[in-house]
Amino acid sequence: MKSLLTILLIFSLFMGNLSLNGQSDNGFGTRQTQGIIKGILLGGALGGAIGNQKKKSVEGILIGSTLGAIIGSETGKNQDYRRQKEKEAKVLNQYRTQQQFKRNWEIQHIKKTATCSPNHTINRLLHPYNDPEIEAARQRAEKAELELLKFEEQRQRQLEKERILLEYQARERVAMRRLFGLHN
Repeated sequence: MKSLLTILLIFSLFMGNLSLNGQSDNGFGTRQTQGIIKGILLGGALGGAIGNQKKKSVEGILIGSTLGAIIGSETGKNQDYRRQKEKEAKVLNQYRTQQQFKRNWEIQHIKKTATCSPNHTINRLLHPYNDPEIEAARQRAEKAELELLKFEEQRQRQLEKERILLEYQARERVAMRRLFGLHN
């Protein structure tokens, strides 16, 4: 019975390792991955201690590790979500600041070039953003630009991951060739 439980423990750790290795494919973030690892370790230790009191430490470790991984995953996922939203808000605020600077510059430029025009023409030129249709179009454009920025960042991360994976695979092939070359 103990050998079966040991095999189950090894299998569950192996599966947990596979899920951690494929973190970006499954959408796992940094905090979620850390939460899973911490949950497995802490849950396994706590489960082993509790199970040891009933002479079932292996079962306790398995149950504790599983529950710890689930709780750690959810906690880390929430942390990753909050960090992503804060990052998006920061990018949006930077974009809005740049747009406001650009508008202020345009207003100053219009004031300098339209000194000969009547006042009502200057006022109309200075306040084109009061039109709801223009404001809605600006908001749609900002949203589309933000989505494009997020897409480009995600694509860049994917390309970097692929580059790193290819590099490690090449290193592994070289090491395996040397290893098998030494045994022959």
